Amino acid sequence: MYQRFKEGLFSPSEIAKYQNDKKIVTFLFFLILVLLSIIPSLINLTHNRGLDYEERTTIRQSFLDNEVHFSLVDSQLVADVGTNKIQTVLVNSTLLIVFTDQDSLKTDLSHFNTYSRIVLTKKAVYFQQSLINVKLFAYADYPSLANLDFSDALKNDQNFWTTVFLVIEDQIAHHGSVTLLAKGLFIVISEILVLGFFSLIVAIFQMMSLSGYMKFTKVWQIMTYILVPYIVAKVFEDLFSLNYLSFLGAIITVFYANRLTQVILQRKD
Repeated sequence: MYQRFKEGLFSPSEIAKYQNDKKIVTFLFFLILVLLSIIPSLINLTHNRGLDYEERTTIRQSFLDNEVHFSLVDSQLVADVGTNKIQTVLVNSTLLIVFTDQDSLKTDLSHFNTYSRIVLTKKAVYFQQSLINVKLFAYADYPSLANLDFSDALKNDQNFWTTVFLVIEDQIAHHGSVTLLAKGLFIVISEILVLGFFSLIVAIFQMMSLSGYMKFTKVWQIMTYILVPYIVAKVFEDLFSLNYLSFLGAIITVFYANRLTQVILQRKD
């Protein structure tokens, strides 16, 4: 694996000799690249616990953009008269908050569901991510939540947010391991999808030249090895805040792919 990584970084023409690798070997190499690429994100994840100012601002802004038609009355969530029984608030690209006055919410939990969801049901709050579905707490556990009007979020009421953020911080402290697991799982799945899609696009363009010489699956497989420049550049960009370094890495990867294709064609002639 080390030799493949080294040649993928410095000698793209040498990658041609790996075109007969077994798929399991390439898949393991791909997983190594995924694990390498998420190192900065995992470091950041383990060091940043609790809500920072930016996260608090994002949450507050999402509720300023969406009027929530639910309230807590005697520690039970109820919908306003004449409104839908389910409402969602998209906080950001990774977090969705769901309100329902039902005792539970049946959702499409799957390995491919990349959203983290905080689900507020009639009596309790649940956390959902991929196949994870855990109860966080019951409203009755927090007297401060006994009677809470979520319409106050639209008014940006300071007392409302003080109450909510105190509960959130307490829950983060109590369920830190679950939160880390869910976020870590999301990071891994996202990176697999991104790298898989990138290698697919590269393979499609190289297939224009290699059509008739190699099967597409083989082209896609061997193009996985020249993702190394992009991965290395991305890691350094994330670790040292070097803007556009990953873009440069992507350009080098495309250049390496073209070089690799030329070598393969020369050896076929």
